[in-house]
Amino acid sequence: MMSNPTSSNIYQSLAFELPQFIISYYKNITNNKEKNNYKRTLIDLFEKFYQSIYELAKILTYENLILTNSIGDFLLQINSIIVYLIKNSDVSDDIEQELKRVLKGNIYLPSCFKIDFIDDNSKLIDSIAKTSIKIFESEIWWCCDELINKCTNSLNKIALSKLETAQNNRYIEIRIIMKICFIGIMAIKYKKQSIVINIKLKIEELNLKYCKKYIGTINKKTLYDELNRELDRWKQEHSAIQSIYVETSEDIILKQVTLDDINQFISEIFDTRKPI
Repeated sequence: MMSNPTSSNIYQSLAFELPQFIISYYKNITNNKEKNNYKRTLIDLFEKFYQSIYELAKILTYENLILTNSIGDFLLQINSIIVYLIKNSDVSDDIEQELKRVLKGNIYLPSCFKIDFIDDNSKLIDSIAKTSIKIFESEIWWCCDELINKCTNSLNKIALSKLETAQNNRYIEIRIIMKICFIGIMAIKYKKQSIVINIKLKIEELNLKYCKKYIGTINKKTLYDELNRELDRWKQEHSAIQSIYVETSEDIILKQVTLDDINQFISEIFDTRKPI
């Protein structure tokens, strides 16, 4: 079954038009009670979107790649709206708690898709990393660690699922795990040490799976070796990326962090790692 262009176009149109409409309408509401009612209406809408995408996740295949990428774009935009609404809610408000619940569900949605056709270029994967960027940038510090760790855990779940397959997906697996590293470098930038610690633990877990799958067969390098090499290459691109158009989470983060941030992340994750 080929991707339905109409379905893809619907998600692309929603991704482009919905955020502008929702945010614009919200900003024009002056009464706090009306704003809260609007947020509740949006929560109901977001939950319907979640259920629709969850059902699609069960049936889509690699032939539906255009549609899944459109869904990835759409998810990112919905997540961006939710982050904005969380920032503009009272911390102890039940609405803020509901918004966080919906956002956490969306962060995990990409891991519900069939793992055999998810690769490192998938916009479903990138929606998770880009959502983490939105959370960092929004400065919702009271729930930042909790939400960013959900992003890390979602990517970790996808990477583990890839590592548990029989196929040699080594390059794809490394590139997915690199997105976890990108989140870690942003955590260094924003001085969020608990996020860095969680990422270090996840990489230790992934390294064990990686070594079990590949060491002694087609590869002699650990996951740490592979990630170190990728991060060294990434550092070389730091100066060049500053003046070019950015699109992926990798590009966006590379423009925001410094070489010191990258080096500190490398030091904390790799130089102090436990022996395997």
